[in-house]
Amino acid sequence: MSKRKKYSVEFKKMIVQLYESRTSVTDFTSEYGITSATIYKWNDLYICTRKMMIPLQGRFDSAH
Repeated sequence: MSKRKKYSVEFKKMIVQLYESRTSVTDFTSEYGITSATIYKWNDLYICTRKMMIPLQGRFDSAH
């Protein structure tokens, strides 16, 4: 059983910003060692937190 990797909130924000700047997901999945599914999940969480006005820290901490 593999152990899940934890990422900092700052790292997740940076990845979401790269994604929103329309950088190709495949360009940075291999560079940062994360899957495209993870990027999409973090982006969805970020969008959700903006709509619900929930502090980003709490929502992002629970997503790997």
